[in-house]
Order: sequence, then C-alpha cells, then structure tokens
Amino acid sequence: MKAAVNAAYWSKDDFKLNPVIAGEILAGAHARAGDAAIMRGYLGKSEAFEDAIGKYGVAYAKQAERDYGVFVSACKTGLLKVQMDE
Repeated sequence: MKAAVNAAYWSKDDFKLNPVIAGEILAGAHARAGDAAIMRGYLGKSEAFEDAIGKYGVAYAKQAERDYGVFVSACKTGLLKVQMDE
C-alpha cells in the first residue's frame, strides 16, 4: 500500500519519529514473509537469488546516493526551501 503525507506540517519530532514507524512497518511485513525452509526449497540451491539480490542492493544504494545528491543540490540552489532548527 502506498500513502502520501504533507511533511510541510510536520514538527521536528515528527521527522525523527517517521523512520522509526517506517522501520516497524517494514519489519512487520518481513516477519510475515513465510517459512524459511519452504522459501529455501522454492529458491533452489543455485546462487542466482543471492547474486540478484546483491546486485539489486548495490543498485538501490547507488540510486539513494544519486537521489540525495539531487536533494542537496535543490536545497543549495533554493529550489527546495529548507529551514534549520536548532
């Protein structure tokens, strides 16, 4: 399921809490992933799955770095307005 939020109304504490809640939701979804023995039988004995998930993880990390670069650039150029609270 996908949902959208308007972070413009978030407090500083909301920004700190959001990753915690997202992590709990993700952990709960993974906890229901199924029986490990059944999944192992489904995946087989080759390393194809391990290779594919490894490549996906590396590609995902690189994309996250690119996205962060775009975010930082938008902040620096004023395209995205930010406010630092200390």
